[in-house]
Amino acid sequence: AEAGCLVQCFYRLVHMHTSSVQQGHRVTLSIVTLLLVSLVSLVYSFDSFKGLFPGSGRNSPFISPFACETGVTPDMVDIVSLANKYFDVWNTHDGAAVGQMFAPDGSLRDWDVFVEGAAKVGEANGNIFKAVPGIKITVEAIHPTESTKTAACEILVHLNNDAKEVLKVVDIIEFNAEGKIKALRAYKG
Repeated sequence: AEAGCLVQCFYRLVHMHTSSVQQGHRVTLSIVTLLLVSLVSLVYSFDSFKGLFPGSGRNSPFISPFACETGVTPDMVDIVSLANKYFDVWNTHDGAAVGQMFAPDGSLRDWDVFVEGAAKVGEANGNIFKAVPGIKITVEAIHPTESTKTAACEILVHLNNDAKEVLKVVDIIEFNAEGKIKALRAYKG
């Protein structure tokens, strides 16, 4: 399925750019292009090589077979990874580390508080950890939006109190180009 997707994606590209080339040369050019694109897509799929190729996502000249088949682009994977990292850090109960996940002018808004600035966000989370020492988050689903660098995160907040309360929450997390959180808006459901 992946190879078929590559063939479809790049046959159109090659055909479009070689309409004036003779038929025999077009076939050879198509095969060479397909081989090169397959190699580049394979290499590009390894994280350690991502920096070698310009662009990613919707405007990238490189389309990974995975993205072609599923619609998931490298930028979307990065958004999901960043969101998961935030929840991992949050679950350590280290308010300062949570604050470091935010841009200097980042903001946090939920049903109880609104704060701006990474240090104040860290402090606000530190207060939560002191007030509810057993609190933990489990992630149910993350829905990335590449165009806005935003993740809509369905989470469960386990208060781990005597009443065994679990809050259903949606966090909307907006990231900047550096992967820092510009804004986090939490909605209780």
